[in-house]
Amino acid sequence: MYVYVYFSAGVLAFLAAISCAGFLGFSFIDDALQKGNWGSGFALAGATLGFMLCYAGSNIGQGPGPAVVLFCSLLSVGALAILWLLLELFSSPSVSENITVEREYWAGLRLFLWLLSLGIVLGSSVAGNWNSAAAALMDLGRYGWPAIALFVFALVFERILVRKRVSGTKALLVSLAVGVFYVGSALAWVVGNR
Repeated sequence: MYVYVYFSAGVLAFLAAISCAGFLGFSFIDDALQKGNWGSGFALAGATLGFMLCYAGSNIGQGPGPAVVLFCSLLSVGALAILWLLLELFSSPSVSENITVEREYWAGLRLFLWLLSLGIVLGSSVAGNWNSAAAALMDLGRYGWPAIALFVFALVFERILVRKRVSGTKALLVSLAVGVFYVGSALAWVVGNR
């Protein structure tokens, strides 16, 4: 019975990733496959990996049953979705517009690595043995706050990059460097604090 509940929760986390991406204008079939927009494919892959890492983290540790896993996965998946939506709202033009309309595949690469880094941090923040709902919320704040720092950095960086109109090979190299910073920072935080 528990296996089915955990599997269903994992499917729900996957569907949350696809739904959030769809809400923001990404379509794997329309953008990535039919139009050959690699940036959109990167964004969808990042959403899937980020959300699944959040769910995977909620499965680590001991607790009284599947309700605990569902609660922790809702915390981490919800936090990731909110941060992604906030990035879309406050970046101008939005990151999704840069990827789907302007077809900037390097923006998709940055979003992929940013979502991956958020999944690492937020998934780790809900991992561990269950004490209480209040303790889980405290852990999300205590161990998940770097996700907010990564959000602020991404927001500032996206605005600077758009303002300077960086494109081509330089934009790709800058995007890779920023993406390595995102993931490296997330991994360093998790290894050093969990």
